[in-house]
Amino acid sequence: MSKLNRLQIRDNLYILVFNTMDRSYDADDVQSYIENNERVVDWWNYFPGTYLIEFSDGPKTFMSELYGQIPDASCFCSRINTGEFTGRINGDAWLWLLDLPEERKAQLREQMIEDTRRLKDRSS
Repeated sequence: MSKLNRLQIRDNLYILVFNTMDRSYDADDVQSYIENNERVVDWWNYFPGTYLIEFSDGPKTFMSELYGQIPDASCFCSRINTGEFTGRINGDAWLWLLDLPEERKAQLREQMIEDTRRLKDRSS
């Protein structure tokens, strides 16, 4: 088990996925809606059309208003099970996900850098 799996990620976290290939609406409009919505506490966009979003009050009102502004938006939103997670994303993405004080995030960032150096040294 990796050290990251023993940590807790943000609570009240949702994944929003929308079709960036659908030309009936502009993906930039979805991005702007997320950036400017008062119900969005924080968000992370790592892959095109995929957002991790922390809401202040859940996604129902957010989604209803999104469809009101962008009626043709083809998207899906679901809560993330924060007790079980795995994957390969960059260190900054992991640090955003983790529910840690800034000081602990800085320590973990240094640990990630050192772990990466050791792995590169072993493979050389």
